[in-house]
Amino acid sequence: MSASQPSRFAPSPSQSRPRHEFVFEPLLDSDEAAELLRIHPKTLQRMARNRQIHGIQVGKLWRFRASDLEIWLRTKKAG
Repeated sequence: MSASQPSRFAPSPSQSRPRHEFVFEPLLDSDEAAELLRIHPKTLQRMARNRQIHGIQVGKLWRFRASDLEIWLRTKKAG
């Protein structure tokens, strides 16, 4: 392919992503999420099982979005 021909895999300017396209947010494991909240990972997993905090269970493992943890913290702020 010559330098003057555009790559068939590279998007042209007219094919750029729409503004509202989903962007994947990396997931945190229990240890990483618990460290952010400064609680024990088992406490976080129990809270997720009891639906006190939003988590995603993949097999035996729990995963958490940082944005969900932030939202949960905002709702728990002392008045």
